[in-house]
Amino acid sequence: MSEKYCKVIYKDVIIKGWMGVYILKGDPVLLKIAYDAGLGSKNSQGFGCFEILEGLKR
Repeated sequence: MSEKYCKVIYKDVIIKGWMGVYILKGDPVLLKIAYDAGLGSKNSQGFGCFEILEGLKR
């Protein structure tokens, strides 16, 4: 991904978001909830979703 910052205008409201590769650590039950519900404050608008990437080198 070339852009780490994303700005969307929806109904005259500016919604800012950040794109990138992040490492999440924690209780597997809580990580499952984060996966199901999304991360952030605009989840009901479809923001905050993420995918799990396998095989990345640290």
